[in-house]
Amino acid sequence: MIERKHRIRIAISAGVVTFGVLMWLTLQTPLDGSNVVPGFIFGLLLLLTTTFGVLLVEGEVSLLPMTALAAYLVMGAVPAAWAALLATLAHGLVRLLWAEQLGLPRRPDPRELAGLTAANITMHTASILLGDLVYRALGGATPIVTVNLPTILPFVCLALTYLAVNYTLAGMYIAARGLGALRDYVRSMPDLLLYEGGPMLFSPLMALIYTRLGQAMFALFALALGTVSLITRSLALTSRRLERRLMELGSLQAVGQALSASLHVESVLEAIHDQVTGLMQARNFYVALYDADSDEVRFPLATERGERHRWRVGRVTALPSMSCAPGRRF
Repeated sequence: MIERKHRIRIAISAGVVTFGVLMWLTLQTPLDGSNVVPGFIFGLLLLLTTTFGVLLVEGEVSLLPMTALAAYLVMGAVPAAWAALLATLAHGLVRLLWAEQLGLPRRPDPRELAGLTAANITMHTASILLGDLVYRALGGATPIVTVNLPTILPFVCLALTYLAVNYTLAGMYIAARGLGALRDYVRSMPDLLLYEGGPMLFSPLMALIYTRLGQAMFALFALALGTVSLITRSLALTSRRLERRLMELGSLQAVGQALSASLHVESVLEAIHDQVTGLMQARNFYVALYDADSDEVRFPLATERGERHRWRVGRVTALPSMSCAPGRRF
């Protein structure tokens, strides 16, 4: 596991390098005015699909890959990469200002959010640029104006390259948090492929709506897509709240069964510890028992960073200072 400050620095450095590469590519092939309107439209759609994603154990899944590939098929690599980069920056600002409204547990730490935003910039931009190399090597062209047999293979390889690059970079960032986080990420891979990989089949359809039917019809499609994203996220948040409530009720029932089955203090404390740490992912935990006759506090159960400790008996006045030990106490 890499320390938090080093992980943030590496992520921001990678984001700066990615920005520099995109600037260099822009200077090599300057953008023209024809990409301003589609870039703005796809940028808003990328922001919308990213903001209203579905929460998983590690991060979120959304319709961003589908939208990013559609933007690429309409505008090409560099304009689509700029749209993804600016949408990712905007999403970071949205998370900073409206975390609670988005269903996040708390206001994010600005430094952690900066590292996460930089990592997302690297993932999404690199996925588009490297996918472009594969797509063009197989004879793919942009903007796409039709879908036929010769265009299928380049698009499939484009989608697979995008996912491979995106998930590999995401796995590297998550692995820096620890092996536990990486295992959770690997276990969530089937859900990632279902939510993000499957809808990518509709990227050519999105691109054709724009290139063949015009901006008005695409705006209607974008409105429908945004509505679906919003409804999907609302349902996912409701499902998570219900699951959380069921876990809490199950934990209370388990503690109640432990109390009714045994009056042994150690057994009851173990049951409480197992249920609370399961709900809160708490690595720091203690139980304090106050003896009024001696005016002393005993700690029959105490853990720090997941390891058991034996704390000495202390007076009541010593309890506040003990609560200032490293890590949160529950």
